[in-house]
Amino acid sequence: MNYLDLFHGIGGFALGAYWAEMKFENHFCSDIEKYAIQLYEKRFPDSVQLGDITKIDWHKLKKENPGEWIITGGFPCQDISVAGKGKGLKDENGNITRSGLWFEYLKGIDILRPKFAIMENVGALTYRGLDAVLGSLSEVGYNAEWQDIRAEDVGAPHRRERIWIVAYSESAGTRINEQRLRRMSDRYIKGEKANEVAYSYSIGCGHGVDNRQKGSVYNDKNRNAEKNKSKRNERKCRTCEDGKFNVNDDCLRLERNNVRNKKQSNENETISRINKIECRNKWNDLPTPYFCRGNDGIPHRVDRLKGLGNAIVPQIAEIIFNQIKDYVHTPPLPTRNI
Repeated sequence: MNYLDLFHGIGGFALGAYWAEMKFENHFCSDIEKYAIQLYEKRFPDSVQLGDITKIDWHKLKKENPGEWIITGGFPCQDISVAGKGKGLKDENGNITRSGLWFEYLKGIDILRPKFAIMENVGALTYRGLDAVLGSLSEVGYNAEWQDIRAEDVGAPHRRERIWIVAYSESAGTRINEQRLRRMSDRYIKGEKANEVAYSYSIGCGHGVDNRQKGSVYNDKNRNAEKNKSKRNERKCRTCEDGKFNVNDDCLRLERNNVRNKKQSNENETISRINKIECRNKWNDLPTPYFCRGNDGIPHRVDRLKGLGNAIVPQIAEIIFNQIKDYVHTPPLPTRNI
C-alpha cells in the first residue's frame, strides 16, 4: 500500500493514520512550506518529500510504485474561507486560484487511481466549490461522500468547522456502507436535527395561544395558525392532566419547561455517547503550556501559529482511517510514541 499526503502541513493526516495503526510500504508527501517540511521530516523520517504539487510527475510516480494507493490532503482554503476574498476555485476571469490547486490534486487521483482519497477544507466549501469538487471527482470515475465535522465534535475546546470528503472508485469495489460513514461524525450522535423536530412538534401540540385574545395584531402569522387550528386540535395535550386543550399561560409555560428539560436530557446523553466514541481523544492528554500566545522567545512562533491555523484535526482523520482500513490491506504498525 502506497500513501501520499498532499498539502501535508504539520502532518495531521499522517498522524491520524498512525493512530489508526495503519502502515504503508511507501510514504510520500508534498508541501512547499519550509517549516512544515522540516517538522514533517522529523515526525515521519521514512517519508519521501515530493515538493511542489504542480511539479510532481504522476505517471513516473505510479510506474515506480505499483500497487494500491491512499491519498489525503486538505487543499488550500484561502480563496474559499470567509476570511478570504471568496473567489472559490476560479476567479471571475476563470483563472485558477490558490484554492484551485484542488485540480492538481484531482490530476493525481485520476492517474494514481487510489483506493481512497480523503479531502478536507473549510465549511464555506459547501457554497464555494463543493459542487465543482464532487463533479470533477465524478468525471474521473470516483464517487464521494462528504460530511460537516467540527473539532468540537471530537472533544476539542473550539469549533473549527470543516468539510471532510471521502472519495472512492465504485469499480474497485470499495463502496462503504452509508451507516458506517455516518459514524465519522459526532454530529449524528448529537442528533441536532432530531432535537429541532422534537422542539417544533412540542410547540405545535395544541398549546398555541390565541393572540387575538391578548389584544395583539391579527397578522398573516395568526391567519396561518388559525388555518391549521383544526389539525392541531386533533392532538391531545401531553401536559394537562385532564387532556383538554387549555391555552392558558400556565399550560404553555409547562410545555416549554418540558421541551427545555428534554433538550437538556438529549445533551447529557450526547456527552455520554461522545465519551464512548472509538477514537483516542488526545485533548485531555496534552500538557498545559506555561506561556501564552503573546510571549516572546518561542522558537518559530509565527511558523507554529501558521502551521496550527492550516492544520487538520488528526482525531477526525483517525476516525476516517478506522472506517476505511477494513477495505485496504496493511500490516499492523508497531507501537511507538510520536
